[in-house]
Amino acid sequence: MIKINKLFIPYIALIIVIGFGKAFIGGFIFVFLHEMAHIICARILGIKDISLKIIPMGTYIESKKFDDLKPKEDILVSLAGPFLNLIFAIIFFLMSIFIKNNTIVWCGFINLSLGLFNLIPAFPLDGARILRALLSRKIIYKKANLITIRVSFISGFFILGLFIILVINKVFNITLLLIGLLILIISYKEKERIVYIIMGDIVKKKNRFLKDNYIENKSISVYYKRDLINLLGIVDKNKNNIFTILDENMKVLGVIYEYEVIETLKLYGNMSIEEYMIKREKKAME
Repeated sequence: MIKINKLFIPYIALIIVIGFGKAFIGGFIFVFLHEMAHIICARILGIKDISLKIIPMGTYIESKKFDDLKPKEDILVSLAGPFLNLIFAIIFFLMSIFIKNNTIVWCGFINLSLGLFNLIPAFPLDGARILRALLSRKIIYKKANLITIRVSFISGFFILGLFIILVINKVFNITLLLIGLLILIISYKEKERIVYIIMGDIVKKKNRFLKDNYIENKSISVYYKRDLINLLGIVDKNKNNIFTILDENMKVLGVIYEYEVIETLKLYGNMSIEEYMIKREKKAME
């Protein structure tokens, strides 16, 4: 499915008026091929419902299934686009050795720029997903996502700072302004949806378990005075989390499985682990 932002056409018109129409169209073709590389890789991994969104700054893809990807798969999909651009860059630069043509050289530079730019660790660029996936192989997903969001905010403010410096020097680059704002907006949205990603992941794990016939377990010891909602913050994505409940003396009081947390939150709302274990014990005795 292809979705075109309502500002895209006016943006093209502005680009053509100021005389950059040919360069924009040429660059857009390589951006489109970049996204197609992502789509093809994602489809190979079994993701079908992918939306291609066209905005003034270029294009990007979306799918609810991207959150289900394992870190290794996420890295492969994210690298597919930049990798294609860098391959194109090498091809065009090799061609320029034998064919002296400015257009061929320009194609090489635009692909090199696209490949490297998309590796910047800022949402919605590929570098952010790559960084988060790499971090999530070593630390819990929520912490990996938080670190990536902070890096993304820094990148966004850096680009806006670069825009301001250029304006001070009487160079007005509207693309830098739009990219900087887009990074900050999407980084904020990414921060807000982390809880929903984790809750959705817990619900979907059963299907992945039945599909693969296995799932890796992770055991975490937690203090019994914590709230159930707090447990979602330490859930490790793509793993079956088992919580061992301890008291002040680190004595084992029981075990809670992650699916219990979701079911209890849906039925009764948030409560302390201690309250939940008392409620569970009373229910078992009925």
